[in-house]
Amino acid sequence: MLHAAWKRFLGLTDEGFEILWARAKEKIKYRYLLAPDTEKTGENMKQCFMPCFGAAIVDVVTGEIVDTFFTFVSPPEGRGWSDLCLHEFWLKPVPSGASPEDRERQEKLYRWYDEIVEGVKTAPNGEDATQAFVDWVASQSIDDEAVVVSDTCGGDVGIMDQCFSGKSERTTSMKYVFGKYRPPKDISSWMGGFAEQTFCEGVWHNKEKALKRFQELAEHLQTDNEPDFTAPKWHVEHDHRPDHDATVIALDAAFVFGLQLLVAELLKCAGVPILTRLGLRITSLPGQYSDDGTRPVSDVIKAPVDVY
Repeated sequence: MLHAAWKRFLGLTDEGFEILWARAKEKIKYRYLLAPDTEKTGENMKQCFMPCFGAAIVDVVTGEIVDTFFTFVSPPEGRGWSDLCLHEFWLKPVPSGASPEDRERQEKLYRWYDEIVEGVKTAPNGEDATQAFVDWVASQSIDDEAVVVSDTCGGDVGIMDQCFSGKSERTTSMKYVFGKYRPPKDISSWMGGFAEQTFCEGVWHNKEKALKRFQELAEHLQTDNEPDFTAPKWHVEHDHRPDHDATVIALDAAFVFGLQLLVAELLKCAGVPILTRLGLRITSLPGQYSDDGTRPVSDVIKAPVDVY
């Protein structure tokens, strides 16, 4: 899944990708990315609650989804739905001039809200739900090679932390979900920082800006296949079902992390011509010109050299 997305984005041949990825994946610190996602009934968690949450694990090396998790959560006593949250989000009226797509999106949210209302009636409480989640994580046997990633560490991770029982090290908080201290990674800030946008309008804006930076780097390389510098479309969509949203978050994070490694390897190769089996031809890079300062370096260096 991710392999195909990387090849499409950079215009790599199958063989070229395999050669580059064999080197790039050696630099991966955490092979597995675990993304959690929650829904909530309002902003004030003393009055509201988390009615459901989910998670997804992606293997960055193979580029595939390992597993997903989902559960409803029953409301603690005295907690309910915020009128403001219902009016502005869950039951937001569809404007009369809304497009068919926007209308369908909101009506889909109405149906999901109805499912949540029914689901929480027989759901486990927060402590039991998070214990089931911790047990699921432990069953994956990825403790030494995994890290939690989130686009809202202060939101999703913080909300889940409030439900952990603290009865064991793993149930202390999301920092200990792998049995040892390992803080979650805030991918929204990372993408925004890479895009040189410290303050952006949400993680999706950050992601688009980050991909734009990769595009600017990759445009200095010419490949045998035409690059497609657009954000990948996954088989699931961000539709406020936590297991779906978590899958999108994990795939987005893995895509950008892997892309960073691949572009770094491509730029390493850019100083010399590359064997045709890589499927790459060098055009020019900033500051790399021939002795007369006018022609790109690829016009000057002709002899093929193996990739170091």
